[in-house]
Amino acid sequence: MLGNTVQKEPWLAVNLSLFFPGMGQLYAGKFYKGSSLFLLQFSLIILSFWSIFSPRGNTVNAIFCLGILVIVYIFNLIDAYYCLKIKQATKSTKKKKNPWYIFKNQRSPWYVFFLSRIFPGLGQIYLRQPIAAVIFITSTIVFGLLDDYRPSLLIIPPIITAISAHHAYFNFPKLNYDNRQKYYVSRSLLALMTGLIFILGVTNTCIPNWIDHRVDKFAIPSSSMSPTLQIGDRIFVSKSGNYQPQLGDVIVFTATQTAKKLDPIIAIAGTKFFIKRVVGLPGQKIRIEDGIVYVNDFPLAEDYIQEIPNYYLPDNRIPDDSYFVLGDNRNNSFDSHFWGYLPEDNIVGKAYKIYWPPENIQAL
Repeated sequence: MLGNTVQKEPWLAVNLSLFFPGMGQLYAGKFYKGSSLFLLQFSLIILSFWSIFSPRGNTVNAIFCLGILVIVYIFNLIDAYYCLKIKQATKSTKKKKNPWYIFKNQRSPWYVFFLSRIFPGLGQIYLRQPIAAVIFITSTIVFGLLDDYRPSLLIIPPIITAISAHHAYFNFPKLNYDNRQKYYVSRSLLALMTGLIFILGVTNTCIPNWIDHRVDKFAIPSSSMSPTLQIGDRIFVSKSGNYQPQLGDVIVFTATQTAKKLDPIIAIAGTKFFIKRVVGLPGQKIRIEDGIVYVNDFPLAEDYIQEIPNYYLPDNRIPDDSYFVLGDNRNNSFDSHFWGYLPEDNIVGKAYKIYWPPENIQAL
């Protein structure tokens, strides 16, 4: 400290930018650059998310956006460091030719704080504390594997990261700078940074779980839904407890008991999910005659089928809480005209988008 001026730390700027691009630049006093990086990264995240999960979004565009997002993020970290380092660099530092010198002989506790955020235990390795390093690394790996089996443990890895970073910071040897300025930072800032690590870690862990509870992914194994869906198409399915299928919806569901009895191979092969189109709702009357599906005696307009059905189905009324589903490839589909009605409880959700391969991407 010189007088009442606290020298800004380059590695603190890096740690701030690790939370979100632009924060380190704002700390360094680069308002326009920091704001631009923040808005650019935020826009790329929104556009990527929309391109992946929106029915009208293109997954290829999302991949392109994610690539740019990664490049911007890495540039942001390097730039956050140099925004302050260039100002503070000595003549000898500027002349160094090795670009990796910034990772050597660092004299800032924010550097080991940064290492521990990258992976718990790395900061302790740098500080030559093998026991602490082994504890943090081992616990991170163990709990990282266990949370796949016990979702309640998802909160543990962010706690380990926060503790490791805090521990590394306080175990950094106190060093004076060449100009006798002493490094100083308030405990409140360190507590805030540690808390943000925990919050961000929990958020990053919970978002994928939140998505998994609302959107599922499936691969099409057969041609029963051709031409709408081809073998190998990958689709997104929207899951909701309040979903009420409508005529024409393409839905994913679990095999009914009757279907399993009629085709034991389903159980043997482990086939759990089916995908068909809804052609009859609860309480409606349905029949198939002369290749036409009639719902309440009105012909159903179907421009999506492979060919007209070559079978006959007499008038019957669909029970409450059940649906009638058929494959678009009518004559090569194991569906309701074989095994009967689909109970509402078997429905997983509505297929709303083909997200891969690129040539087949479209909304359903």
